[in-house]
Amino acid sequence: MARVFGHVPGVTTGQLFDTGHGGQDDRGNQIADQSFDDPGNAALVRSKIEQNLVRVIRGSKGEEAWYPTSGYRYDGLFAIDGFWSADGKDGFKI
Repeated sequence: MARVFGHVPGVTTGQLFDTGHGGQDDRGNQIADQSFDDPGNAALVRSKIEQNLVRVIRGSKGEEAWYPTSGYRYDGLFAIDGFWSADGKDGFKI
């Protein structure tokens, strides 16, 4: 489940992609397809349809260029430009 968050002019800049929620085991392995019915994914689909902005907060577990070195950082309000499902590297829909 790929979701594109596009920026809102004058509010924040940039574009980011989110690979969705669900279908993982406790170790983070993808073991099932993700679904648009999953509450996290459904909320973002609804935000796109209703043209609601979403707040993006990043934690420190990511690429240094895009994530804070520690703690959390508020990155602003984003509009969702689109969403789709695609085959992931493990063969499940993400």
